Amino acid sequence: MPSLQKIYDDTSPGVILEIATGIVARKLAKKGVRFTPALKRKLKKWLGAGIETDFVVGRCGPNKQITVTFTTRDFRRLRGQFSRLMTERTTIAATEMTMRLARPTLRKIRTAWKAGAKHELKSTVRFERRLAGRWRTPLNLLELQLQLARETGGELNDELRGRNKRKLSALVDSLTRLHARCCLITGEVVALIRAGYANGAMTRWRSLHEATVVMDLLSKHGNDLAKRYLDYDAVDSWRAAEQYNKFSDQLGLVKYTDSELAAIKAKFDAAVLRHGPGFDKTNGWVASILPKKKIDFLDLEAAADLSHLRPYYKLASHGVHAGPKGVLFEIGLVTNESLLLVGPSNFGFTDPGHNAALALNRATAILLMQAITDERMLTMQVMTELTRDIGHAFLKVQKRIRAIEEANRSAVP
Repeated sequence: MPSLQKIYDDTSPGVILEIATGIVARKLAKKGVRFTPALKRKLKKWLGAGIETDFVVGRCGPNKQITVTFTTRDFRRLRGQFSRLMTERTTIAATEMTMRLARPTLRKIRTAWKAGAKHELKSTVRFERRLAGRWRTPLNLLELQLQLARETGGELNDELRGRNKRKLSALVDSLTRLHARCCLITGEVVALIRAGYANGAMTRWRSLHEATVVMDLLSKHGNDLAKRYLDYDAVDSWRAAEQYNKFSDQLGLVKYTDSELAAIKAKFDAAVLRHGPGFDKTNGWVASILPKKKIDFLDLEAAADLSHLRPYYKLASHGVHAGPKGVLFEIGLVTNESLLLVGPSNFGFTDPGHNAALALNRATAILLMQAITDERMLTMQVMTELTRDIGHAFLKVQKRIRAIEEANRSAVP
């Protein structure tokens, strides 16, 4: 496979001849002389000799010799066109070369990676084992809380859905679905912590917090708001269908047919007609309790009396978006040094772990209040106490790791 330098060296004489041919042909045309293949061969030899004299075309009559003089302007034009053409052609050649090399190179990398993958897997297992040992107590407590939430939520879900088999209220339907989602997300938070991804765990708590805010609003405002919440799916579906069809050609996807779009739009129109002005806007399902032109999550948070968690929500948002804070600050590092974290770490799990416990506790309490009994009241209190223990346990381990890190840093001369 030739190198780019060889391609450049092999191509450049031809490019120079091509540009010079154009210049000479234009000059000869003004003199009424046609540029022939023979003249092109002669020009090639002249270029090879170093362009030290005028290019002699030949004689026209007994005493008149035709020459072409390369002016300073001609040389500037030649250099400019040469640079542009060589860049274009070298880029094309490089692209073609990399396309030819990509597949065989990938085969070599994959063959070599078989041994590397085994080593990487062993390294990951050892790391996760050490992490599980250091964070054993808070992680076990968080998983205990998750199990309690799953069991009590599942039991209540079966009871409420069994009792209302014919007509399930919108409030029960939405709250049980949201609580199940909270359990799922908490499991993801645990998995990310066990794998060493504090930032990822914090971003999943962000979603958990959003779910608990919605649960809080629904429980406060009852079945009517819950109906609007579930019916808002028609708005989301129509917006998604519009976007899908808009970019389907670029993505190589099959568009919705006109009849499919019409069916989705009909549900959207019916929902908007049923619930009135503002329902088709962002977060329009809460327009009945928050009569604003533009409703964002900040408004929902305030209506649920959970605005005090905004600093944590903002912290989690840095890990979601590509703002400068997200790239300059890393929750998984003990100190905010100029280190670039590209993999798992052993630090930063207190905020996502404790916040997940708080959110899951709140979500479970909201659900249990829909059919409260003495036993469920006791479960709620147990989970509240467990949430406190989880927070203390996470903080204790984090402080210990920070102290060890600081001691190691101070010991370095």
